[in-house]
Amino acid sequence: MTELTDKQRDIFNFLQKFTNENGYPPTVKEIMVHFQFASPTAVTTHLTALEKKGYVKKTGKRARGSVPIDASSSGNHYMIKIPLLANEVKAGLLMDAADEAVEETYSLPKSIVQNENNFLMKVTGDSMINAHIKEGDMILVQPSSQADNGDIIVAKIYDNGNEEITVKRFFREKDCIKLVSENIEYPPIIKDSVSIVGKVIGLIRLKI
Repeated sequence: MTELTDKQRDIFNFLQKFTNENGYPPTVKEIMVHFQFASPTAVTTHLTALEKKGYVKKTGKRARGSVPIDASSSGNHYMIKIPLLANEVKAGLLMDAADEAVEETYSLPKSIVQNENNFLMKVTGDSMINAHIKEGDMILVQPSSQADNGDIIVAKIYDNGNEEITVKRFFREKDCIKLVSENIEYPPIIKDSVSIVGKVIGLIRLKI
């Protein structure tokens, strides 16, 4: 890596310390306040230089988007803040979909979260029990509008004019979409179309 100036080294050290202590990197404003810069432009100039020299990795357009390289490459030790959406997903009977407000956030290892754009949703009902998804679980969802046959998805559907949300196994057939439960007590949901929220790629169980 290219040698840093004294100020760049100070900022990089601050990025490391802040990220290790909090589980996420600081915002531009937090860096600006810490170093008493007059404007955010000075911060972004230093961050751009750190990125070009290989000390910082950009992780999208989020406010906390500048991650020190050694923290971002530390595998299980790097923590990512991931939101739990306030609306529950029904694995059973359908429910009205609430606004996608964040109920709370969790700091989880990058190896579990996989991508900072993923999110959690809480499950109610038992229609996916044979896929080991139980009531009270939090499913890890990868945002996507597409799915392959057999994928477990979170889907928004419409029933009597109401928007509802559910988690089911997805199958696209010749003339319809079939959402299949993993519990023989629940019949498939047949629709002309559904709105796919994302793919279920994991789950977190707080109670055994």
